[in-house]
Amino acid sequence: MDATQYPLRTTALGAFATIALYSLALAQSADGSATPEHLQWTPTKPMLTARYGHVAVSLPNGQVLVTGGFGGKGGGSVLNSTEIYDPVSQRWSKTSAMAIPRLATKAVLLLDGRVLTVGGQSVETITVWDRKVTSLSFDGVTSAEVYSPAHKTWSAIGPMAVGRLDHTLTVLKDGRVLVVGGRSATYDALDYKLFDSAELLDPTKGRWTMAGSMITQRICHTATLLPNGKVLVAGGRTGRPTYSSKTVTSSAELYDSASGTWAKATNMSMPRCGHTATLLPSGKVLVTGGEDDEEADVDAMITEVVREKGSNFTAADLDTALAKDTRPYLNSAELYDPATNQWLPTGHMSGARSGHTALLLSNGSVIVARGHDSNSLDLNSAEIYEPAKGTWLNTGSMNDTVGLGATFSLLPDGKVLVAGGDRGYVESKPGFRERLARGIYRKEDFNENSALSSTEFLSY
Repeated sequence: MDATQYPLRTTALGAFATIALYSLALAQSADGSATPEHLQWTPTKPMLTARYGHVAVSLPNGQVLVTGGFGGKGGGSVLNSTEIYDPVSQRWSKTSAMAIPRLATKAVLLLDGRVLTVGGQSVETITVWDRKVTSLSFDGVTSAEVYSPAHKTWSAIGPMAVGRLDHTLTVLKDGRVLVVGGRSATYDALDYKLFDSAELLDPTKGRWTMAGSMITQRICHTATLLPNGKVLVAGGRTGRPTYSSKTVTSSAELYDSASGTWAKATNMSMPRCGHTATLLPSGKVLVTGGEDDEEADVDAMITEVVREKGSNFTAADLDTALAKDTRPYLNSAELYDPATNQWLPTGHMSGARSGHTALLLSNGSVIVARGHDSNSLDLNSAEIYEPAKGTWLNTGSMNDTVGLGATFSLLPDGKVLVAGGDRGYVESKPGFRERLARGIYRKEDFNENSALSSTEFLSY
């Protein structure tokens, strides 16, 4: 399995605690909804560093902090660099770097205005052209760091008990931060451990404590802070996938920070992983898309073939395994009502997508964008959900055809800033999967300059 493929294409979103302070100047129809003729994607100043799988957090002053991810000029390393976007000057500037490179990390805005990043994995340098990986550190990261906008510096904060990625990070009403689930990091697509554990950080003391265990271990789930202070954890995978097992769940559970306990919630209407969950102004939670895993993911299939056949596997063996990839990608959406502990139907997206992003706009609408579709093709499309109607509005296509690894941030003027992303692989090349399964890398198998520095606005 190729270390540049799994799990590097991880989409991460920042925390947007100040969204309610921003005024979105939407062009609207008579009933208050956005109109498609006023939705426009416009390129803007590129980042200083090409990256994907990074995190972005909107700061209280309206600027956007971007850090970590995978890319750089050579396109083959995990990054610790950090940069700031200023919407007034529309320029990017360098700020201090994190202590270590981080990929598949999570970041949130703390109540005191600082930025916390936790976990992920740290890979030093990967040599990918025509040879095996030569330098690789694939351990899950226990450490956490805090960025101070006032001092423009990162500083260490106490480490977690467990190194993890594919976890969630949620700021509670009292300012503590809840980390839930995730997995260990490993080079092997099947050889990793899933966690049901949760931890709590008190950022004023820099101290972590265990927060009990979920009913179900999970990765690729969502975690949403509800108006009543509880945290809704929904969906994800509950086990390591194989091409003969089903591991995606519809289950949900609630964490009560007051009592420090977990309780079962009503199941979603269908299993989902790679979905999004967004808290609406009404207090309901909008869940969109994802995949209902009838079979295993591609990475697991390839790994099983290599394990079974050893070095004697052929391209035909891989093709036979990959033919079993029948994962249905979802265009459906549903709403969780905390008052009744029930899931409610709502309008479907125009197309299926998984691994996408979702961002709440200050008018109460939700933009859902990018990801990949049922054919594993990267998407450059976006749609806007209007809660009052339960309907979706197509925004048109973005300028870069980039499916995964970009970030979306809401700016003070209401524009949505999209930064970076990944052009991915050229999977049509003969012998592509076989080479990756053998740990052999060729430059022609990758899109040139796979990681992007480009940015663009969605304006209204």
